[in-house]
This record gives sequence, C-alpha cells and structure tokens, in this order.
Amino acid sequence: MGLAHPAWYCLTIDEARSIGAAHAVEVFNERGAMHNDRGESGYLADLLLSEGRRLSAFGADDAHFKDERPDSFGAWVWVRAEHLEPDALLEALKTGAYYTSQGPPIYDIRIEDSQLVIQCSPARSIFVSGSGRRTPHIHGHQLTEWHCAHEPFLGSYCRITVVNAAGECAWSNPIWLNR
Repeated sequence: MGLAHPAWYCLTIDEARSIGAAHAVEVFNERGAMHNDRGESGYLADLLLSEGRRLSAFGADDAHFKDERPDSFGAWVWVRAEHLEPDALLEALKTGAYYTSQGPPIYDIRIEDSQLVIQCSPARSIFVSGSGRRTPHIHGHQLTEWHCAHEPFLGSYCRITVVNAAGECAWSNPIWLNR
C-alpha cells in the first residue's frame, strides 16, 4: 500500500505514522501539482525514512482524462525487470527496482569506493537527500555523471533527484546505506 498524493490533502506526519501498512510514499503527483500546487511529497518520505521506516518512493500523473488541463504523462515509474511480464513487473515494484520520472532517465546509481556514483541523462542539477537538512548537490550544464561521498548521511539512507534543463525531475527510491 502506498500513501497516495499526501501533500495534496495535507497528510500530517502523525497521520502518516499511523498507517503502518504503507510500504511507499508518492513523492510526486502531477494532478496535485496542477490543481493545487501540492504535487511534491518527498519531504514526507524523508521524515518517515529518517525515523527508520523502510519505504519506497513512487510518482504518477494520476490522470483522469476529463479535465480542461491535461494531466496525463506528467510522471511515471521506470521499472527494472528481467522480463516484460506481469509477475516480473510486480516483483520489481515490490522490491523497489524502479524510479519515478517526469522525463529524465537515471541510468545507474551505485556505491563504489565509499562514493555514490550517479549516471543519468543530461541534467542541470543532481541532489542527494537524506536524513537531516544537508543535501549535497551539483549544478551545471549537461551533467551525466557525479561521484558524491555518502558520508554526510548519518542515517541509513539517501535518495537522488535529477533535474533536466526543462525542470523535469527524476526521483530515485531510497538507497540503503547500512554500514
């Protein structure tokens, strides 16, 4: 079960804590962004993750196809599965083998020699969020790879946000840093 568009309806941290069955948080919802400027909920995922909840992060367009303003294809998940079959796709979703995007691909995120290595399509910014307010980041033009020390994260996780030149984002699932 996922916490769908929590920013849209102002879900509080106490309310989110009370939903023990939740295994994911919707970090972006296009419909919420278009209808009340409450599309992003990464903050709630970070609060829960910082408390030790093992959650994944997803996003969607939540398209209803009936409105004056189209909200389809605003965000989707890219799934890494062995086969394009329902069972393989469901397994990948359950294990967090996916990321959410408004367009930018994330090709790889790995830990190599005490550093996060992030490979993506050309980006203007890459952010590494984790427990607390410190967020290592890089800004530039046509960034396609970044090596970032993961030592600043005192918690057990971090997650990546990639922003392309058009302002479209891609959000990773948490990367578990249990050392």
